[in-house]
Amino acid sequence: MNFAHEDELKILRQTVRSFAADVLAPEVRLMEETGEMAPRVLDLLASQGLFGISVPFDYGGTQMTSLERLVTLEEVARVSAATATWLAVQHTAATAVLTTGSARDKEEVLPELARGRQFAALALVPPPGTPGPTITFRSVLGDSYRLDGQASWCFGAPVADWFLVEGVAPGQDVALFLLPRSTEGLLAGPATPATGLRGCPAGPVQLSAACVPPESRLGRRPSRTVGDVVAAAHALGFCGIVLGVMQAAMEAGLDFATKRVLYGKPIAGLQSVQFRLAEMYADLEAGRLLAYRTAWLMDRDEACALDIVAAYQFLSGSALRGTRKAVEIFGGYGCLQDFPVERFYRDALTLTSRECPVRLDTASNGV
Repeated sequence: MNFAHEDELKILRQTVRSFAADVLAPEVRLMEETGEMAPRVLDLLASQGLFGISVPFDYGGTQMTSLERLVTLEEVARVSAATATWLAVQHTAATAVLTTGSARDKEEVLPELARGRQFAALALVPPPGTPGPTITFRSVLGDSYRLDGQASWCFGAPVADWFLVEGVAPGQDVALFLLPRSTEGLLAGPATPATGLRGCPAGPVQLSAACVPPESRLGRRPSRTVGDVVAAAHALGFCGIVLGVMQAAMEAGLDFATKRVLYGKPIAGLQSVQFRLAEMYADLEAGRLLAYRTAWLMDRDEACALDIVAAYQFLSGSALRGTRKAVEIFGGYGCLQDFPVERFYRDALTLTSRECPVRLDTASNGV
């Protein structure tokens, strides 16, 4: 693995960072107040090609690598984790269609997702051992399928045109379905207010005797289940978002510590503050190494399920530790919405409320 970033990756990072600071930062306050993402933001994200990161040029995308996607999400999340989450959901759906969809799915759906003209929502089954509603499916009327159940928290549900639904059969077979919003029996509830990630619409999705044609079921790649491909893309997106939140929290803590004067000296000179900043930096760099290595392995098409889980689990704990330390550096100010660390902590809580979606195969480290 080459630890020295190429010039193209540095240029990408700087470009996305400037875009996020100029375009997204002014919208964050409004997104926090309304819980909605401004149409202007969606249009600008589409104009920059950020929705089509996982889509090839032939389908109107920008065809970036996993590492480039990770860096992009990191820089967007550094300003707005909600916006980065919305992007990551679209990337995951596009990856599912690209790797497992039919030629018709790719021609019909991918260009619309890549250009931000249509959006997708994720209704994925919780990993084993995680409580939560489950969507089931069974064969009916020949090759058709009937889906029943509910996903209580589905990113994109209130506004999505397409729903990527993961169902479990009675025999524990797992399959993915791509359903249009007009599917009979599919009901997407209104947006559910959330503690964090405000601005990324989410809500429940219910399927009641929804009979769908056989072409709605996405296919399988050799030696890889559909769920593995989607879970890997979903988990890597999470890593990028968390890295951005951690970076922003550390920068905010350092900036405040150098400016906040107590007893005639900046609190950055206090050992307790220095320890917190050092611990935040160590967690950030360790998590970044795990995540970047995982993306590098994915780009080389090497087995990396264990690496994804390790990065996901480490960053889940690090995000809570780091954002909490930032709040502690701010003291009482850290609990006020006038300061960004309060939002970083809420976003970290929401991001880390779920287990890693990747299912480890005890016999291998493959994805």
